[in-house]
Amino acid sequence: MIGKIIKFLIKAVLWVVFIALIVPVGYFAVRMGQPMDLPEYKGLTYYQYLEWERLEQEKHLKAVNDNYNYPPTTTRNAHIERAVSR
Repeated sequence: MIGKIIKFLIKAVLWVVFIALIVPVGYFAVRMGQPMDLPEYKGLTYYQYLEWERLEQEKHLKAVNDNYNYPPTTTRNAHIERAVSR
């Protein structure tokens, strides 16, 4: 009899912990799909905002890479070629 009560209590506690972990995750997943109220976000959802940020970062990195002067490439054995040419 006591074993059944303890088993039931353990199951109940595990279910409460499980629900306490799952409900907030589900809430935030649903909330992230709704438009944000702040005017600076212009009604974007959080998912759209994250995608926009990623695209802006890629655009910035491409601009930086296009404007960067890379040093001339060397061969794998540049140290040997320098030693031989001396």
